[in-house]
Amino acid sequence: MRSKETEADYRYFREPDLLALRIEDAWKNEVLSSLPELPLARRQRFIDKHHLPPYDADILTTDKEVSDFYETAAREYQGDSKKVSNWIMNEILRILKDRTIHADELYLRPSDLVEIISLVDKGVINTSTGKALIEKVEDRHMKPAEIVRSENLAQVSDEGAIQSACEGVLKSSPDEVASYKAGKLTLMGWFVGQVMKNTHGKADPSIVKSLLESLLK
Repeated sequence: MRSKETEADYRYFREPDLLALRIEDAWKNEVLSSLPELPLARRQRFIDKHHLPPYDADILTTDKEVSDFYETAAREYQGDSKKVSNWIMNEILRILKDRTIHADELYLRPSDLVEIISLVDKGVINTSTGKALIEKVEDRHMKPAEIVRSENLAQVSDEGAIQSACEGVLKSSPDEVASYKAGKLTLMGWFVGQVMKNTHGKADPSIVKSLLESLLK
């Protein structure tokens, strides 16, 4: 009931109406042992166990559901945990923000994300297709492999087909070819983009760039 001037005033007065409370160590230890893993402890474990940078660990442990999603995916992937972290921070968190939902409301499960990352690793699809596939899994409630089959999204790795696409782009872009040969090497990105556009994003970008460089010499 007393009036205080500032918060600091509370530090210097004992409350006379409160009795002393003595806490037994056994009871305290029992309570502490029943607590779930707290954010700071999980953050440190992600750094130590998964070898994540502190920044990644901070982001992934801000929300428990996101943290659980990451840990399940990292365990199933059994590869570079940082790669899983990158996909979650760049793609999954974006979806959660855009759709104003929580991680446990996603149709896409950690196993689906692992499947998409694995498809990219194996060269079945490229990275851009993998990113688009996350949205499609969430919207259509289908598994990644089913969508890849139904939409024929598998990456084109046939050098003959890709070379034909590259030759078509160069033939239809004489001005850009001349500029590139005159020293404007940044046009390589434009050439690659045109080939990817003409192949509906299914060509292997590394093969595209290699063939373009060869054709432009």
